[in-house]
Formats: sequence, C-alpha cells, structure tokens
Amino acid sequence: MKKLFLFLGIAALGVSCSVEDNKQPSSQSTKVDFNNIAPFVVKQAPVQEGYTTIILADQDTVCTTNVAMKYLFPKGAEETIKYVPSSKDVIFGGTNNVAFMAGFEDSRIGDNDYNDFVCYIKVIGGWDENLESFDATVQIYPIASGAAQVVQFGILLPNGQKEILSTNVKNDFFPYAEAGKNFINTLGKEMETTIAGTVQEYTYNIQGLTDFTQGISPFIVNTIGDTLYTIISGNTENLNYNSLVSATDKPLGIASSKFFKYPIEFKSALNCYTTFGEWIEGNATSMGEIVSLDSVVNFTTYDYTAPSSSK
Repeated sequence: MKKLFLFLGIAALGVSCSVEDNKQPSSQSTKVDFNNIAPFVVKQAPVQEGYTTIILADQDTVCTTNVAMKYLFPKGAEETIKYVPSSKDVIFGGTNNVAFMAGFEDSRIGDNDYNDFVCYIKVIGGWDENLESFDATVQIYPIASGAAQVVQFGILLPNGQKEILSTNVKNDFFPYAEAGKNFINTLGKEMETTIAGTVQEYTYNIQGLTDFTQGISPFIVNTIGDTLYTIISGNTENLNYNSLVSATDKPLGIASSKFFKYPIEFKSALNCYTTFGEWIEGNATSMGEIVSLDSVVNFTTYDYTAPSSSK
C-alpha cells in the first residue's frame, strides 16, 4: 500500500491553479446538468451545545461533528441525525466521510463508455475546531482500465491543489494484469483480471481551507495533456468547462455513491441505461435500468481480499 504525506500551506491557494485553468467560457452553454449528475449534495450539519451530531446515510456514518459545518451527503440515501452527549474531554471538530465509484472518458471525442479508467474512491476527512485545518485520507480502489493510450490519474484537493497519483494507470494500479494488456476488465461482462490488494492510500493535511463543498475531485490526463474530470458535487467553479464536458455535450466522467455496472468496451452509456441521456440533461433522477446485461460489466462490489499468489 502506497502512502504519501503532503502538507499544503495557505500559499498554495494562490498558485495551485492558473487563471486560465479556472476560466469559464461565458458564451458556452451545456446540456449537462452538473447538479443532477453529481452523486452528492451539500448540507449544513446541525449542532447542539453539549452534544455530538452523528449523521448517517442509510447505515453508514458520513458526518460526526460538534461544530457547525457543511458536509457532502450521497443522493438517494436515507438521512438519520442523532445527538449523543459529548464527554468532558471531547475534542472539538468534525468529520465528513464520502465514498463513490467513478468512470472516465479519455478523450473529448470519446465513445461514452466511461470505462477508460474506473475506480472506487474513499475519502476520510476531518476538520479542526475552527474549520481551518483539514486532514484527509484518500483511498483509491482500481477496478478497470479501457484506455487505448497511457493515461495519468490524479485528484484535485478542495483548496485547488492538483496531485498526480499515477503517471501510468495500467502499470501503477493493475499489478496482476498481463504485461502490455490494453483492456483490463472492460472487454466482457465478467471481470477477468483480479483487482484484489491494489488499494492505494494517500494522506494530506490542508491548512487554510474554508470549504469542502467541491470535495476531492478525481481526474485523468491523456497523452495530449487534456485534464478530464468526474463531477462529485454541483460546485464546479474551480473547474474548466472543457475538462467537464465533451465535444458532443456529454460529461467526461460519471460518478455514483453506489457501485454500478459500467459499459463494456465500445458500448455507449446512452444505449446501456434507459434514462442516461435524460439524466445527464437533468430530466431524470438516475441513469435508469440496464438495457441488456450483455452490454455492461458484471461488477457488484470491490474484492478487498488479496490473492493467494501474485505476479
């Protein structure tokens, strides 16, 4: 398991992205509804003096806090809020844990199969009492790689700092794949390459952060230098238009807070899910039902058990 520690000072806020990186084309419009396809919504955690607030999404704890803070909550989950008496020696602060599956296109003129890199991402984040220091553990669980080119993978931290975590996704994230294999877990409806034991972990301490509503935004970089993002929340103000939307007005990445069966090679998501087209335009609440199980990879959960033997 790979570990990386990085201290990010307040000065990084001003130099991490250029003006051009952040520019939004005012004359361009898109059919993609970012708020609709984002897997999380931003909420404000309620607090009561002398109590710790615990917020659950279905059965999973996503936020624990005794300070007023914003947090990301997965769409479609049932929210439960509990108040537990705080101990006398309580440490003030808050946590926001998120997990999602992401799939990418490796080109702005792609085929919309969203399997050029597929991964599951967990973010375990904690704030200090003044909401000025943010500690985050980011875990990457590789699932599939269908890019015909070498792609890099990275994350955009909530303060705008870009981190490249892999300069070659196939080589770095899929140690059990055959050497030179272009398509990993994308050609058929059953996964053929083990992904067990390939979790990558990175740890960050971010100073001077005031907002987590953009979350940890993952991206890939293709061979011509295009940076292509998957939307995590509707807050896209720090992201460039051409890094979000393809030349045909389709998202360059999709994400879900739940595991999903992603399209096999050369199968467009528009033809794999009944309401995918409506969903990306904001006219449906989900991608819909799978049209044919032969058109998607039968992925249901990440195998966390390492194989008994490795290459």
